[in-house]
Amino acid sequence: MNNNAEVSLSAKWTRKPITPRRTFLSTIFFTLALSVSAWAGDNVPQKADIVISNVRIFSPPETVIQNGTVAVKEGKIVYAGAGSFSGSAETTIDGHGKTILPGLIDTHVHLFIGPDSEASYEKYIQDTASEKFRLFLNQGVTTLLSVGDYYPEILKVRDAVNSGKMYGPHLMVAGPMVCPSNGHPTDIMECVKNPFCRKHWGAEVDSIEAATAKVDDLAKHKVDMIKISYDNREYGNPIDGQRGQKLGHFTPEVVKALIKQSHRVGLMAAVYPVPVEAGISAVEWGADRLTHAPLVMHMRPEGGFINWPDKRLYELTDLLAKRKVPVSTTIATLSTYEDLWGRKRLLHTGENLATLPKDLQALIKNLYAQALEDIRIMSERGVIIAFGSDSYRLPPDESIKRELRSLVEAGLTPKDVLTTATLNSAIYVGRDKELGTVDAGKVADLVIVSGDPTKNITAMDRVDMVIKDGRLVYDYYQQ
Repeated sequence: MNNNAEVSLSAKWTRKPITPRRTFLSTIFFTLALSVSAWAGDNVPQKADIVISNVRIFSPPETVIQNGTVAVKEGKIVYAGAGSFSGSAETTIDGHGKTILPGLIDTHVHLFIGPDSEASYEKYIQDTASEKFRLFLNQGVTTLLSVGDYYPEILKVRDAVNSGKMYGPHLMVAGPMVCPSNGHPTDIMECVKNPFCRKHWGAEVDSIEAATAKVDDLAKHKVDMIKISYDNREYGNPIDGQRGQKLGHFTPEVVKALIKQSHRVGLMAAVYPVPVEAGISAVEWGADRLTHAPLVMHMRPEGGFINWPDKRLYELTDLLAKRKVPVSTTIATLSTYEDLWGRKRLLHTGENLATLPKDLQALIKNLYAQALEDIRIMSERGVIIAFGSDSYRLPPDESIKRELRSLVEAGLTPKDVLTTATLNSAIYVGRDKELGTVDAGKVADLVIVSGDPTKNITAMDRVDMVIKDGRLVYDYYQQ
């Protein structure tokens, strides 16, 4: 990096649709125009805080500019496009051989789960938050949506991060998962024998009145979204290979009331639906977002699962596309990895796959294959797919890398994958007017990587630099 260096050539907003048919002369004029044009505001400042020049720009969903320039001032992008920036800069970065893209947005994380008291939670935050947030930022994630964490403690963390008192990505929270008595997530390993977890991660309600009051309370405490657990399985998650607890269930009337009250207080309702029929109903009742859809829609209430092709799966997929209801991915959680001794372990829990019952091993393998098919078919049929790592037990940077790879394994192109993690995720969290693309006027949350991740997603494995709110918060070369 060089300080106070000069860059040249001004530009104005000239972004126009590119038509496929051009004459030879029109192509020449278009190329010349592009070399002196950019996505810039009407009033380009004479001095910027940061200018990244000679860089490949990827602005979702498809735009790629070679040898472009991005200028940042006072936390916003003020210039982005081909050519150069006219004026000076406090800091210039030579982006030769590198790609700049929007900061990644993870729409599905659980950050701090495990403590059994308020005191242990406070200590857990002190011991782990700084490292966890550092790993997210260093992997290019500049915005997080927590869709289930201890409430109201997680609000303190959000406020500390967003006010700058704590280092980390922008943080949005849904607070607890609103569920019926004995419903999911009270069945997860951390909550089964932990009353503090059960009380603070799940918000158990059983009537329309209690549901409405709970949404009002969450809105009063300024959560960013309401998450509803509409899980109709007979039994909860297996624990140590054994059948899980008997689950309680919401009536349709309570789910409708939760969605309606969420909208009444100005919040989006994100629904975790099992089985596929629950997803169809939730969307028809006005659910704004679905979580885990590429996984849970295969589960059956009695145990078992359904595979493609199935008319119910197509019905939900087409309804999601028609209503423009985004879904979060979270498919890598059922993939496996090898530990240092070559043992295959389940990504989400770290369990040794070989120690699980054979039928459970087969179910996991089948369900992961179906989840890959979900992503491919949803993408083909026009569903808005947003990136969600379900970062939970694995280190955040590993969760991000593995989810990106799984989406490529599902058949998405690297550009499509990057779009899920930027523009589509900005849509999912309701912030696409300020995040998700490299455009003038948007928040300067940017990631710089070596190579070209639009061609090979593994270029995202090592992030060179991260800019958040217009400030360089991570530089691999200065670590």
